[in-house]
Amino acid sequence: MEQEASELIAGGAGEWGEAVGERNSKRNEAGEERRLSSPWALYERSMSERPLLTKSVTSALVSALGELAGSALRSSSPPPLPVGAGTALAVKGRAGAGQRTGTAAPGLLRRTAAFAIFGLLVNGPVFHWWYGALERAAARRRKAGELPGGAGDITFKVAVDRFLMTPPYLAITLASLRLLQGLGAKRSIDETSALYRGVLFTNWKANLDCSSANQLQARPDRVSSRFRQFGGILVEYLPQPPASSQVIGPAFGIRQTLQGASVYRTLPNICIYLRYHCRQ
Repeated sequence: MEQEASELIAGGAGEWGEAVGERNSKRNEAGEERRLSSPWALYERSMSERPLLTKSVTSALVSALGELAGSALRSSSPPPLPVGAGTALAVKGRAGAGQRTGTAAPGLLRRTAAFAIFGLLVNGPVFHWWYGALERAAARRRKAGELPGGAGDITFKVAVDRFLMTPPYLAITLASLRLLQGLGAKRSIDETSALYRGVLFTNWKANLDCSSANQLQARPDRVSSRFRQFGGILVEYLPQPPASSQVIGPAFGIRQTLQGASVYRTLPNICIYLRYHCRQ
């Protein structure tokens, strides 16, 4: 009798253990299924399967949202103009800033569309290629025994990105965004020429102040995805066409002014930038 009772108890315990294990297994499977079907997981999968398209669409969406958010934070008074801004453009920008209090819907739509198109067709593809090329160049430069992500790696990538890529790409961006808004070739070139020097030097300073070195240690297959800003992966700038805008770095108390430029950066522990468009 005792043996039978022991066998029954052992059998029951075994069945109970199997049931618990099965329930745990099903729970784990359900959790994994939910994780894999989450929006972020779907985005990650798209990044792996269609990186160029995903980065381009992401760039378009975030660029458009950034323009809308910046316009919503429109300043009531014009910020000071940066060094290098043309006199005629400065007078025009200040005069326009004192005439209206709001953003005209057609102008906002044109700017938002310009940002979205530029992000989709230019910014996303260019930085998809650029950061991959930069990572490969850093690997070729790396000496035997030197680990990736070291001081030499970071210095090389920051220097090349800031001083080789930024100057021509900034000019292309400023002019392209104006052309996309229908300002015409001559006006786009004239305004870009008037703004370029001030924007370039402020852009360099803003990037260095906001730890570009740390930001460039990102994985090259993810660095051009703007949603990775929220994970501290991507840091990029996207210049902006209005007459003038103000850039604030609250994490460091930095207050910069960019003529016609907008800067987007990552988490507060690096630097968060908010831009305030002055009225045109």
